[in-house]
Amino acid sequence: MFGKPTSEVRDRSESYISSTLKITGTIYCNGILRIDGTLEGNVEGEGHLIVGRTAHIKGDIRMKSVTNLGTIEGNLFCTDVIELLEGSKLLGDVNLETSRFRIEENVTFSGRSKTNLKTLAKQQ
Repeated sequence: MFGKPTSEVRDRSESYISSTLKITGTIYCNGILRIDGTLEGNVEGEGHLIVGRTAHIKGDIRMKSVTNLGTIEGNLFCTDVIELLEGSKLLGDVNLETSRFRIEENVTFSGRSKTNLKTLAKQQ
């Protein structure tokens, strides 16, 4: 707990939910939030969500960007980027305002991916 952080991503985290916590309800965050515990509810805000390897989220996520290393059961709504890193699971749909959707090898993704074409046309 007082040693070196385990990863660069955790270094930048402004808020942290540890693997020993289980939360029920909606979380609002406009900064960088890392979840390593269990959440039964939604995450909303304008920041970046990091879902750690031990995390399990059951609910929808509406954030600027999401990096997933754990398990998400719900839909993602993002305006910047979604990353599904090796070993992660996403059981739900992806709704993007940009075309920045990255999936690494050994990821479980069961759902649909939808990009807002009007937003993409404005970006080009």
